This record gives sequence, C-alpha cells and structure tokens, in this order.
Amino acid sequence: RLADGVIPVWSPCSRYIAFAAPSRSELDSVLVHDVMIWDSQHPDQLHLVYGAPGPVKMIAWAPGSDALAVVTYDRNMGPGSHFALYRLDLGAGDDGFAMNGEPVLLTDGFLVSASNEVRTDSRVSAPAKLMWTEAGALYFVASERGCSHLFRADAVDGGVERVTPANHWVVADFSFAADGRGVLQVGDAGHLDELYAYSFADGEPRRLTDENGTFHAAVELAEPEHFTFPAADGFEIEGWLLKPHGQAATGDGGRWPMILDIHGGPHGCWGWTFHTEFQALAAQGYAVLYVNPRGSHSYTPEFTRACVGDWGGKDFGDLMAAVDMALDRFPWIDPDRIGVTGNSYGGFMTSWIVGTSDRFKAAVAQGVVANQLSMFGTSDIGYHFTGDELGVTPWSTEGIEEMIKRSPVFLAQDVTCPVLVIHAEEDHRCPIGQGEEFYNALKASGKVAAFVRYPGEDHLVSSKGKPRNRVDRLFRVIDWFTAFVPPGAGAATVV
Repeated sequence: RLADGVIPVWSPCSRYIAFAAPSRSELDSVLVHDVMIWDSQHPDQLHLVYGAPGPVKMIAWAPGSDALAVVTYDRNMGPGSHFALYRLDLGAGDDGFAMNGEPVLLTDGFLVSASNEVRTDSRVSAPAKLMWTEAGALYFVASERGCSHLFRADAVDGGVERVTPANHWVVADFSFAADGRGVLQVGDAGHLDELYAYSFADGEPRRLTDENGTFHAAVELAEPEHFTFPAADGFEIEGWLLKPHGQAATGDGGRWPMILDIHGGPHGCWGWTFHTEFQALAAQGYAVLYVNPRGSHSYTPEFTRACVGDWGGKDFGDLMAAVDMALDRFPWIDPDRIGVTGNSYGGFMTSWIVGTSDRFKAAVAQGVVANQLSMFGTSDIGYHFTGDELGVTPWSTEGIEEMIKRSPVFLAQDVTCPVLVIHAEEDHRCPIGQGEEFYNALKASGKVAAFVRYPGEDHLVSSKGKPRNRVDRLFRVIDWFTAFVPPGAGAATVV
C-alpha cells in the first residue's frame, strides 16, 4: 500500500512510477518508509531502491529519469528532527533497479525543516510537492520563522536559497512550467489564499485571483501584532497577538479578555497565516495569543527538539512566560479573564495547564492526549511516537512512573476552571478514549465539564471535517468561552 500523503510520481520517460510505502521491515509504522519503483513494462515487479530512515514526505524524478530526490528525516536522530533533501542516483541492480552509491544530502547547513509546517484551519493542506527542473534545481516549500516560502536547492552540489520575496507569506502550493513561469498559492495572516503568477526570471509575484474578495470586503479582520521574547534559558520565543474587535475604540477605559491558543505537534508551528478560529474569537471580543514554544518547527533543530522528554516542562514555561509578556505589553488585557484552548499536543497542553495553574477561567481541550500509557497502546503512532517523545516505554517501573507524570488525566483533581472536551470518534492519532478518560476524570473529581464528540470525523475536524461539524465545533468553542470568560470590554482595574 502507498504511504499516506506522498504523491506517486511518473518518471519523465513515462515508464516508471516512484512512490513511498510503509517499510517492509515495519509494515504497521507510519514513520518508516521505503522508496519503491514500479516498471510499467514489467507491471508485476516492484523495485525497492531506498529504505528510508524515517517517513518520506516528497519524491521527484530527475529530468533524465536516472535519479530521485527524496525528502525524509532520520528517526534515529530523535523526534523533532528536520526533514532534509537527498539525491538518490539510480543504476542497474539484481532486480532491475538499485541505488547507485549512498544518498547525497542537498540541504546541509539548512537550519529549518525542508517542509511546510505552518498550521491553519482555513484550508486542507495539499500533499507536499517537490520539483526537479531541467536546469538542475529542486524546488520545495519550507517554513522559516512562521512563514512558508519557496526554496531552491542545487541538485548536484546542494545549497539552498529562498526564491520568493521575504514577505510574511505562507506559500501553500506551487506549480511551474518548463520555461520557469508558474503559479503560487499564497495567503497571509489577514488574507485567505489566492493564486499568484510567478516567474523565476523576474521574481515578482503578480496576483491572479480574488476568490475571497467578497468575504474580505464584508468583514473586519484583526491584524496580528508580532513579538519575540527571551526564554529563561536563552531561546528566543516568537508569538503573535490579535486584538479584539472594538478594542481600539475603548481607549484606556476597559479591560479585555484573552484566549491562549496552542498548536499541535508538538512539532508544528503557528505563523503568518489566516486562522478562522483566531479571527472568530477576536470578532467576539477576545484578544488571541498564539505562540511557538520550544518544540515548534520553522526554527533551528535544537529548538525543535527542545521539548523532547520534557512535555509539560520548559514548553509549559514558555507559554506561561508568553502570557506574562502579553499582560505586561498590553495592559488592557484583563488578567482575571483568560482562557486556553488547543488541539492534539495543544489539547495535551491545555489539559496540562489547567491541572497545574489556576490563572485560567475556562478551557477547551480538543483532540487531547490525556494518558500517555493508553496513548502508547492505542494511537496509530503511539508505540513509537510516545516512546520517542517521552524517552521511555512502559516496560519498567521508571517508564510507567514517567508516563504517569506526563499525563494530564492524573491532574484532573487539581483543575479549577470549567473544561469543554472536544474529540472526533474516528481520531486514530489521539484516539477518542483520550478525551473520554480526561472527561470522566474531571467528572469523577466533581469539576465543571462537558464532552462533545463528532461521529465520522478524524483528528483534523477543525480543518477537514464536514462543513456542518466545523461550524458546530467553532460555535461550541465560542459559546464555552462566552459562558465562563465573558467577552468584550470590562471595567478598568483601579490600581
């Protein structure tokens, strides 16, 4: 079977198809892939050309059909490792095809992952794309400090350079003709995606479409205010804040509530992209704080791996420092009206935060990881992902104790605010049992809690769910915060 999310690609000579498949040595793993070639002239034959050390994200053929480019990472380097671009030279082998020599690393010295990692709920991400041109260049999208740009690597000597302008863009997709003219799918924090014409020759993008013009003309959107601050140990933490609708008109006469929204992964990232949930909360009268704590992609490998083995440790500290920074920098935020939400790892962190801090007045925990022990045994990536991320397995007393230590379900008795748990029934990444465990622990502890489950939806209900369920979920988030963290301006605090 094919590996999820990796597009099979025809060779330029129209004879072969290269594709990624789960590793023959670990068929039930989604994190180890083989690169295979199918020969249309011998359709009963499959050729294994590369047993990748991790998941394969993209494949491209050389113009002469004599090499492949592959984007993957080495799982042996640990979770949070960056995707890198390799060239696989092909030659004749015993079964017709083989890799000639060792893989050639083409992104040596590239400090971010060779992948688009900026999260959004405003579109379903297209499968990642890699293009190899006649001129000997490889093009791909990668995320850098919350932006996503088109990059070019030399297919022979390596070395990477950014191609698109240094705007606060998120390039979602691209396609180019042989003459170097093409199209980009681009959005930013204040605009839904549109298509732009682009040429390698002049490098000046020209907007082609206005598919969302009517929407943008009809609504007033919040613009993010960008900030950075130093963590206690020296890492630079990057974040953004959307001001609530109407805040500017109140001057210094009132305080406004704030919602901390936490991304998943933990190795995803927020950035300069349009996010429906953020804008909807801002429109209701909430400031929205979103931050890339340690562990996030679009930064250095050291930063991206810095939460491994420490979920709920210094990553939690980064988020609390961001809340402190926001309260200091924006004195109109009401410290007594703060809520928190997040999905997946963001759901874990939401659950962890309300079990360890009493500063939040309401929470919406979505797609949660509540119990690392049962996550290990039930998730589609659990036995390797959980073990890799926490650095332990449940085969020892010490491992069990560490998993329990990193499990919010065991903090339910310490929760002080109302919690809405949202989960999808077909979520195999963070199975619905995680949400059920956390909800039941809250109810057994006498806490104010509610549980919403979506039949037929998977882990990404917010971005790829049925439209009615996406709308329903968003309104339930808003209604929960409205009930327990009233929106809008409140009386100014007298000091």
